[in-house]
Amino acid sequence: MNRHYHPREVFAYTISGVWGYLEHDWTATAGDFVHETPGGGIRWLPMNTSSR
Repeated sequence: MNRHYHPREVFAYTISGVWGYLEHDWTATAGDFVHETPGGGIRWLPMNTSSR
């Protein structure tokens, strides 16, 4: 997934792997819960965050 936008709230639980957005200084790993508010601009989710 590349550039995207959420018109509604998002609740995400990371089962495995690592992910994060280029706009934020955090990365989610296995067991992490992430809440995103609606809107908030367009987000960039890189396909490979292994270098983070």
